[in-house]
Formats: sequence, structure tokens, C-alpha cells
Amino acid sequence: MRKRYKQIPEGLYKRSNIGGLTLIELLVAVVVSSLAIGGLLKIYLANQKSATYLKQVSRMQQNLKMAADFINGGLPGAGYGLAVDSMRWGFEPADTGIQVRYVDEYGHYNCAGKVVTVRFAESGGYLFQIDSSECADNHAKKIMEVDTFFVTYFNQNGDTLTSYTARRDSTKSIVYTIRQASVQDHKRELTGRVAFPNF
Repeated sequence: MRKRYKQIPEGLYKRSNIGGLTLIELLVAVVVSSLAIGGLLKIYLANQKSATYLKQVSRMQQNLKMAADFINGGLPGAGYGLAVDSMRWGFEPADTGIQVRYVDEYGHYNCAGKVVTVRFAESGGYLFQIDSSECADNHAKKIMEVDTFFVTYFNQNGDTLTSYTARRDSTKSIVYTIRQASVQDHKRELTGRVAFPNF
């Protein structure tokens, strides 16, 4: 017996009215998407650069504050416990460094009751604290990377002292300036004052 097949309605053969995208439309979509992605990428990279810069500046500020803490903690004791006639000789002034001597009454340098020497100086682009005492050899501590470390000396009237002898014999206070290496052409500078009550 012969099989009969149903006739497919004529409407199913007709082309659908729903059209696809043309090549030009695809190219336009690709270009617009590329521009949008490029803009977002540019914003992202700018934010990354800004975040890196702020992080570096923050680190510079922390380093400067740490250096100031070292200096402010190490210098004010200058001359403490020394005989009056020897007090001045413990004070060694220079434009790019300063050295003081005093008796370590509380054993901060493991040398209680003995004379210690504390020196701050710039060398090779770094600020160093160099400690020595009657109990131990020199110990150099690298504090931070700097461009310059400069010291200005003043007498009790606030006059600037320029000669070595005047600085050694008449200094009542100093102003130190630390300038750190630049970050993206941005320099950081810190200035502090230290008085010497024992002089």
C-alpha cells in the first residue's frame, strides 16, 4: 500500500520578515564597542597611576616623619652629663651633618652612665644615624633615602652661625631640612627645629 505524505502548507516556505544584521551594522557595533572599552581602559589606567602616585607620596611622608623622630630623639640630649669645659667638644657641626655627645643615663644604647656619640649625616644619597659609645663600636643605621640633609645653626639671639668655631661654641638651636628624592617631579621636604637645653 502506498504511503501518503501530508502536504506542507505553502506559508512555511515563505521567507521570514525578520532580517539579520548587515556587515556595515556589525562593523559599526564593533567600532562603538571598541571606543567604549578604550575609554574605560583609559580611565582605569589613570586611576591606577593616581593611586600609585598617592601611595609613593604617602610613603615619602612617612619616611620623612620617621627621620624627624630619629633626629628629634637623638639630638636634644647633647651635652647632658658632660663637664662644662668638655661639653662643647662633644658638639661637631657641619652643613650636611651633626654630631653630639652626652651621658647615656638610662642605658638607651646599652651603655648606662657612659658617654655616647650620636651623629646624623648624609652620605651616598642616604641619611645615616651613626652611634658609638664607650661600650660599643660604631653602629651605622640607614634611616632613609634623601636628596639633601642640611643643618642651619643659631645662637641664643636667633642669629645664624656660619663659622665652625661659632657653631661649636655658641649654638643654642638648629633647623634641619630633609629633602627626599622626587616622585613624578614632586619633591617632599621636611624642616624641624631642635633646641639644646644643656648648652
